[in-house]
Amino acid sequence: MQLQAFCDWVENSAVGAAMGQSAYLFPLVESLHVLAIAVMMGTIAFVDLRLMGLINRDLPVSKTLREMLPYTIGSFIASAITGTLLWTSHAMQYLQTGAFVAKMVLMGVAGINILVFHGVIQRGMAQWDLGKVPWRARLAGCTSLLLWIAVVTCGRWIGFSSGGI
Repeated sequence: MQLQAFCDWVENSAVGAAMGQSAYLFPLVESLHVLAIAVMMGTIAFVDLRLMGLINRDLPVSKTLREMLPYTIGSFIASAITGTLLWTSHAMQYLQTGAFVAKMVLMGVAGINILVFHGVIQRGMAQWDLGKVPWRARLAGCTSLLLWIAVVTCGRWIGFSSGGI
């Protein structure tokens, strides 16, 4: 199935049609999307700032991760679901928007950063949980924060760069 045909199918599906035609559904889902992103960004910032040693230095990194991760995952899932719903309204138009493509690429890079942190850097956390955070963990935190800020910026820019989808 070609991309255009797939996007047409998505836009003409019951969900896509409802999202594209309802005067109330799109703004409601968009509001939920923004709320989920705000929660996600808050929890990510809290963890990343702790990793960078800028806040709560007396709090173990492991405790910060343990307490924030469920909220981060939950809000990411909510933002992914609502974002997908928004996408169904104008699937092809979004895919042709540079800010949307940049947002998706940046989310992929942020995902790789998360995998590297949790799969490699976090393994040695028992040695530095309460001490000085190693440069690799500080770098992962800084990279994460910058990437997610860029994701949000691109997301915000989508409406301006695509003729107001």
